[in-house]
Amino acid sequence: MRLSVTHAEADQIRTLLSALPAASREAVGTGPTDRCAALSSEGRCQIYEARPFVCRTHGAPIRMTQNSLPVIESCFRNFVTVVPDPDCVLDQTTLSALTLAIDRSEGGDGSRIDLAELIASC
Repeated sequence: MRLSVTHAEADQIRTLLSALPAASREAVGTGPTDRCAALSSEGRCQIYEARPFVCRTHGAPIRMTQNSLPVIESCFRNFVTVVPDPDCVLDQTTLSALTLAIDRSEGGDGSRIDLAELIASC
């Protein structure tokens, strides 16, 4: 799994990693390659305090479009026996627009940075 982050998110991750002790910093990104580069071999996020927005919203019900049709998706483990309240559904278009606006306000250009490459460079 290859995740990407905005420039603003990358700055926060760099700041977090630079503050870690050398041994902890070197351990980040050494987990299995078929998962997010920030996960340890035990499956724990090693950049939790600076985790990207996509991780912060993971599992939440999100309205998006698939094959020109609106759908609501969430983690398959969530909402097994209940339907999410409409007031709790996030809108993907709005999330993307807000993420881009925040990135641009922080000096980003809207492009994305590969998380694994970012971690490897720190």
